[in-house]
Amino acid sequence: MTRKNSITLVLVISFLICTYCLTFGETWSGEIKDTDGKAEFDFSVDNSQKYGFLLEVPEGVDFDLYLFEADGSTILKSLRGLGEDELIRFSPTSSRSVKLRVYSHRGAGKFVLTAGQRQYGTESIGPLEFHSYKTRYMKVYERCEFSVIPEDCDLDVEVMDPKGRIIDASKRPGSADENVDFTVLLEGVYTVKIISYAKIGEKCSYKWWSFFY
Repeated sequence: MTRKNSITLVLVISFLICTYCLTFGETWSGEIKDTDGKAEFDFSVDNSQKYGFLLEVPEGVDFDLYLFEADGSTILKSLRGLGEDELIRFSPTSSRSVKLRVYSHRGAGKFVLTAGQRQYGTESIGPLEFHSYKTRYMKVYERCEFSVIPEDCDLDVEVMDPKGRIIDASKRPGSADENVDFTVLLEGVYTVKIISYAKIGEKCSYKWWSFFY
């Protein structure tokens, strides 16, 4: 997954708490210098979207990830153990501002926090052809949704893991939308394969989108 380091600083460090503005699809690299240290991020959510927040944690420390309402009440939290990455998935019921907090339960070190990434595209495909979309995952427990919206033609979708095994598929009849949703259990390159059953001599147009978090 391509990661970007693009962020807007809105408030300087104050004691052990620092606040930043995190944007959908962005990544922020930060550092907590002491146990009980915190880093906080403001984030605007839309109820038409799904969100995923991945906290990459250095070895030998225990960082936790919290999602709060603007009034400070807890929405969700991820409290995995020492050296484990934290992940929160969130489907808001209303559009509003929320806060993310990285908290050091034990130890100090640098972290990377990523808001879910979404990609779109439009393609055309001929009869009995297939298209492949490949993504390299470096972190176990990342998750991918991949959807295909065909225009009046029949397409199927398969997902293969780095060993070439089919781990998910969507094979609905006719021109129905196809959707796969899988969790990464093995680091490496995953392939999403789109198979066309368009009529001979015809081209099938389709839209696709993917969401990594």
